[in-house]
Amino acid sequence: ACTTCRALKKRCNGERPWCQNCLGKDTPCEYPKHRKDRLQLSLERNRDMTNLLLSLRSRVVSDDCQRVPSLPNKSKISDFDPDTKQSSQRQTFPALDSLHGETDVSAEVGSEGEADIIDEDLLGDEENRAIGFVGPGSEQRWLRRLQEEAKGPKRASLDASRRHQEKDASSPVRIASSTFYLDNAGIDIDYTIDAYGMPPMDTARRLFDAYMDTVHDSFPILPKTSFTDQFQQYCASVARGRPISVPEKWLATLNLVFAIGAQYLHLTDAVWRAGQWGHEIYHYRAHVLGIMGSPLVSNPDLMQVQITALLGFYFMSIGRVNRAWIVSGISLRMSCALGLHVRNEDPTATATQKEALLYTWWALYSLEGNLNDIAGRPSFIGADYCTAPLPLPLSTEQLSDADMVASSSIQYRPSAVGRVPWKTELPASTRANIDTPLPTSSEPSNAGSYLKSKARIGMITNRALTDLYSPRTVVASWKDVQHSITGFLEELEAWVASLPTAFNFSLPQPTAGFIRERRILEMHYFGTKILITRPCLCRVDSRIKNQSKTSDTFNKRAARSCTEAAIAMSETLPEVAVASYLYQTGPWWAVVHNLMQALIVLIIELSYGTVHIPEGGQAILPSIKKLIRWLRAMSGNNQVAARAYCLAFDVLQKAASQLDADISDL
Repeated sequence: ACTTCRALKKRCNGERPWCQNCLGKDTPCEYPKHRKDRLQLSLERNRDMTNLLLSLRSRVVSDDCQRVPSLPNKSKISDFDPDTKQSSQRQTFPALDSLHGETDVSAEVGSEGEADIIDEDLLGDEENRAIGFVGPGSEQRWLRRLQEEAKGPKRASLDASRRHQEKDASSPVRIASSTFYLDNAGIDIDYTIDAYGMPPMDTARRLFDAYMDTVHDSFPILPKTSFTDQFQQYCASVARGRPISVPEKWLATLNLVFAIGAQYLHLTDAVWRAGQWGHEIYHYRAHVLGIMGSPLVSNPDLMQVQITALLGFYFMSIGRVNRAWIVSGISLRMSCALGLHVRNEDPTATATQKEALLYTWWALYSLEGNLNDIAGRPSFIGADYCTAPLPLPLSTEQLSDADMVASSSIQYRPSAVGRVPWKTELPASTRANIDTPLPTSSEPSNAGSYLKSKARIGMITNRALTDLYSPRTVVASWKDVQHSITGFLEELEAWVASLPTAFNFSLPQPTAGFIRERRILEMHYFGTKILITRPCLCRVDSRIKNQSKTSDTFNKRAARSCTEAAIAMSETLPEVAVASYLYQTGPWWAVVHNLMQALIVLIIELSYGTVHIPEGGQAILPSIKKLIRWLRAMSGNNQVAARAYCLAFDVLQKAASQLDADISDL
């Protein structure tokens, strides 16, 4: 009987291709397969599934990976001939140990040797909760791995799939012991403070100028011209004894500007005595005026976006990275709710207003990128949903409607982040052209082109964190990771070649001016290069059996490139460590991150016996000592630098004792 008649329990005449019942009802008529056909189909499916499991073994999570080998080894499948009903010689499947090579192993073999995992309590432990999750792209995780190796090589040498499963391995180093930031130090708000108070006018102007001169161009959260005019008018009214009435949110914004300026002066000016005008007092006032509760219950507006962004930057500058990441995320959410991430075609908005909003958006993008890099956390900016164009290469004085309309580039600007989705199978040069159309080096050097250059390298860094350090890398092969590294390095070099002349740090004789901007871009470049090539800086050759010579050569070159980038980072610093000089000419808000990123990479290479650059190994120890001395020089009035110095020097001492490296001069 056909399947239809069998289901309806009707007599079937068995005619083919249609029985009488199916033909009359015009329904499909199918007959069940013979037993030997069903057996053959089952055998074929069994083989296909077994081969699939074998091919996916290197791409599943570590817990499931251990279960895969048992299936094909225990179920020996025969080639069954249903016609003769005789079994041919049993077919044995290839042993799993024979599946080697960079194509067949998971990308987990690189760098940390593990995907994102949590191996300690981040919910119940108050100290861990304050620090939060630290991802594998952060130098804090790299430092933790060094501490584990110093504590006992057994745990550090375990395979990724076994490290967190071994019961007899030494317990992992707590993340609280590996962080040099101050998140585990609380912040107490003084709610009894006079929220409407003002510092003396000369102090107020000095704080305001410190912010505008050192922070604004890198993070143009506020419209400089209009906010400066408002500040001058307010100061004049206070000097006359009749302060004009201003919104509380504006006062909160001003106090956050003061707080950031006060922190900069605290780090750079030995003459500056904060006294009652330390950065904390301005934070308290801003909290009472415009922060307390409002972001969670109020509808978003532009001023609230600016307040939360400034608060996030302030937290970053005082070493509260976890708080900074959370608050900047709130600012980003509100900005997306206001549509700052998409192209603005509002006919009622002037060109200047649209450009000011673009500056704010890219400031938020850069701030989040900095914090993601420090904490090793993912970006929450959906690239495929962002269509905001990059800023025009105009100076602050040129941000007027007349100048912008006259600019030929205002006619059409392609979207910057919303682009063709990343495709690893494309050639790297093609990917670079698709993702970020690069500017020409003939662009003028000004605030707009600087922000544009900063945003572009931030896009490369964000994608590198996603493609090389996210948990999804466990389903990619090591060969896929090598292709991604190649593409990112090509993009990075194309970015350098596209820099306007005054910002191009690779030129033999850089132009005068823009010293801070050039150093910030240079440090960002070396930091991104370290991040891209760090997965290869490990004993990856021992983790991949039957690796091709091409793959092995690539791994060694990338590891060498990582180490050389760290050495180059140290060479950007003068031989004599003067902390105020670095604060005045570099990214003072996060410079410890840049130095530690390079320092940890160099200590890792030192612990490997400088195998990746044997002929240049003599440059590693001097570079390490130089970075250590700079951290020590900065630790006098910078608690983050002081913690970083203690942690780094401790792991250096342990590594040096094992390798007979002379650090007695430290």
